[in-house]
Amino acid sequence: MGWSPDGPKKEKQGIEMKPKDRASSADIQFIQSNPDARPRDLAKQLNLKQSVVTYWLKFVKPKKLTNKPEKKRKKIRLVSRQMGQRLALYNAFKAVTMQKVKACQVCGNTESLSIHHIAGRSGKLLYDPENFLVVCMAGSTYLNEKYPESNQTEGCHPWIERNLKLARELGYSKSKIRKQND
Repeated sequence: MGWSPDGPKKEKQGIEMKPKDRASSADIQFIQSNPDARPRDLAKQLNLKQSVVTYWLKFVKPKKLTNKPEKKRKKIRLVSRQMGQRLALYNAFKAVTMQKVKACQVCGNTESLSIHHIAGRSGKLLYDPENFLVVCMAGSTYLNEKYPESNQTEGCHPWIERNLKLARELGYSKSKIRKQND
């Protein structure tokens, strides 16, 4: 169906056309370029329902073109400043500890070492060297052989994480829930 300044043809081969429920982008532009026109007149001209024209006139404001550049949004930090400071302290203490201790403190393995936090990593425990235990991540089956009833893993760190009850008994881990003194 064509569009003309006089409006679309109302009849097509003698059949009256029903008004449309939706406006095309050309209709919307025309409606918004004539804000002072009566919705009834625009509806007749564009063969739209009057409620559609009213919606586009009253409730949807056309975007204003301005010469102002858009404000740049601040990027969200991946890590907060406070956490960044805590991680910097942790990395410094970790480097010193890894230089001092060159083998797993559980089995003596010297490959793929990491830091296990005995009492968790919350607050100051993250960078407290007394909370550190240098353990291997892979290559050792020492704990599996010593405790065959445990969940079998390769490496001391995964073994400690999977066998918390036994690891607590051996002193490799502490409960992260603080008990209150009555």
